This record gives sequence, structure tokens and C-alpha cells, in this order.
Amino acid sequence: MCKPQSGGIPLAEEMRPSSLSDYCGQPQLVGPNSLLTQLLNRKKFPSLLLYGPPGCGKTTLARILLSQLDLPCQEISAVTSSVKELRSLGDTARERLQNDGVRTALFVDEIHRFSRSQQDVLLPFVEEGSFCLIGATTENPSFEINAPLLSRLVLLALKPHDEESLRKIYQRALQENRLNLSLEPNALQALVQGSDGDARWFLNQLEILSERNPGQTMNLQAIEQSLGKKLPWHDKDRDQHYDLISALHKSVRASDVQASLYWIGRLIHAGEEKRFLFRRLIRMATEDIGLAEPQVLSHCVNAWQAYEFLGSPEGDLLLYQCTVQLATAPKSNSIYKAEKSIRQKIEETGMLSVPLAFRNPVTKHMKEAGYGDGYIYDHDEAYHISTQYCLPDKIKGYKFYSPGSLGSEKDIQRRMEFSEKIKGGNS
Repeated sequence: MCKPQSGGIPLAEEMRPSSLSDYCGQPQLVGPNSLLTQLLNRKKFPSLLLYGPPGCGKTTLARILLSQLDLPCQEISAVTSSVKELRSLGDTARERLQNDGVRTALFVDEIHRFSRSQQDVLLPFVEEGSFCLIGATTENPSFEINAPLLSRLVLLALKPHDEESLRKIYQRALQENRLNLSLEPNALQALVQGSDGDARWFLNQLEILSERNPGQTMNLQAIEQSLGKKLPWHDKDRDQHYDLISALHKSVRASDVQASLYWIGRLIHAGEEKRFLFRRLIRMATEDIGLAEPQVLSHCVNAWQAYEFLGSPEGDLLLYQCTVQLATAPKSNSIYKAEKSIRQKIEETGMLSVPLAFRNPVTKHMKEAGYGDGYIYDHDEAYHISTQYCLPDKIKGYKFYSPGSLGSEKDIQRRMEFSEKIKGGNS
């Protein structure tokens, strides 16, 4: 029989392991010769930052570490702790270190929710050793943690649970009689895959199934009827947002149509703002296609305008349409490279003066100073191209743009060669 839960404690909380030997997943961190094992054997345990997606075991791991450090411990949540509380905890920890030579272990869950000022309060206590800080975050520390504080923490990256570790968690729940049901192999497989590596969500669904279907052995159809769908884990201004956009951009660049469609579908399904997606597609049209097929840019802009007229969900098809157009177009990053080359040259040479020949002599003084001297009016020349070069003398002959060999840039290359031939190729 399923053990009654103490005071309504959720299954995910009851199942938290209390030792590293019982901890599931993260073999790169908790194995016999792992970094954590080595750190625990050191005389002075460093401050840590545990970084990983929801349900990967950050809080559990932090509590296990706290239990093994043999230090006075304090656990707080960044959601509810104030600057005043942090400073009070820090002062107490500093006094304990000065009087007894003992550090205080402080676990801060969701540390990314601390403001910059709250993180600044923590910094001196971590730096002097009053706090042995263990922070947990789902967000990229490079963006969310102050650089001075981050530099004093050992960063440990946790991964989502793989299928094997989730199956172990399920078996442990059965062995400890915490579940009053069992799952057929296809049902377990579906639940494992649907969890996206989130053990907390996985255990929550098992708990719901156990309460609704006591004593049953459930197949795939039964659990689909009993459970709702898990929403995608996607924070629009956080890591998952940038990871999905990166995957879409790189798939388009690689001309991988199927992958491009999948990633744009993931972004739409996650509720990403559509105008943002159109802006990114337009950026891809300029960065990775450019003049190889310039009409793609017009296609994307027209699609965006049509979306503004249609809205969702009808207009969502335009995003898929643009994505295919971009993925199948000939690729060129020549304009992108030219922009970088121009910026670099401007930084190297500064604001070079415009050659006198190309300055308009709008006053008598300017004409006397040589403005416009030697200028050749190109429309008076054969093919409307003169022999003059227009760059400042210091960078005369420098090549910023080299056309690609695909699509329309082949024609651009021929035109440039024709123009250069008339100019005589002398820069």
C-alpha cells in the first residue's frame, strides 16, 4: 500500500534524497571522483553556484551539501529576503567567524531574483569568508549575477535528468511504497519523455495519477486521459528564449529546412511574441542571405505586414512561409563581413577627412581652398563610370566588400569587375 504522506507533503518533496549516494542524475558532479567529492574533501569548502533548468536537482543537491559541511546553516529564498535581512544575516555570520573562527553556510534559492543591490550586500560577506554561499539559479549567471560576486563562486552546471535517472526515481518510488499504482512500459516512456528532464514535474504527475487511479496498472491511453499536457519550459527573456532563437538562426544558415521549421514551430508553440520572430527573420535575411537573393528581404517585410493585417493564428503561417524562403535561399554573409570590416577600419584610422575633390565648393572661400578640384562628373564619362577612386588616400584601394559566388552576387561581381576595368585597376 502507498504510504500516507506526512501532512500533505508533496511526493516530490518526500522523495528528496538526503545523501549523495541516493542522489539521481548529474554523474559529472556527484560520482566517486567528481568535482564535488574533491571539493568536500578540501579543508575549506568554496562558495558555489548551482545552475540548471527546473527540476534538475539543484535544491536537493544544495541541501545535501549543507548537511555534509558541518557548519551553521541558513536557507533563504531570494523571492522573500530583503536587503535588511541579508545584512543582518551577514553581520551575524561575520561575528561568528571573528569570535569562533566558524563560517556560516548560506543557501539562497533562486538567487537570480536578487537585485543588484542585494547581491552587492552579499559580496563582502562572501569575499571575507563569513558566508560559504551556495546559490541556485535557472538563469544564465553571466546575465543575472553581478560579475564581482560571480567571480568568487565556483560554477556547477546541472543538466536535465536523462531517461535513465527518471526511471530510477520511478522505481525508487515503487520500492518505497510511495505510489499506489504502476505504469505499463509505454505509459512510463511517455511520461518520462513528456517531463523534459524535470524530475519535479515527473513526480507531480505520478502523484496525481496515484491519487486518481489507486491500485491500477495504467497504459498510455489511461494516463493521457488522466493528465493534462505539460507546457513548454520557455522564459521569453531568458536562456530558453535565446537558445531556441539561436537554433532557428543556425538552422536557416545551414539551409536545413526541416530543422528551421521545427525551431520556428517550437517558438510559436511556446508563445513567443510574433513581431519579435519577424524581426529576427528579417535580420537573417540581411545577415545570412543579403545580396545573394535580395528579394527575400522584401518577402519577409511583406509577410510581416500581412501578419499585422491577419493576426494569429491565421497569420502564423506566414512565419513558416518566411522560414522556408530563408532556409532555401542562396546564402551570403558578404554584407555582414563588410560591415564588420568597415567598423574595424574606422576604429583603426579614426574619422579620416573627406578628399577635397569630393567636397562641394558652396562658398567662394571653399573653392579657393580647393574644394571640388579634380572631381570628375561620372555621367559625362563612357558607361557613366569615371576613373576616379573616392576613398581617403590613407585607405585607398582597401576592399571592404567581396561578393559571394551564389545567386545575385554573381551579377554584382561582374559589375564590380567591369567598373574596376574602366578605372584601370589602379587604386
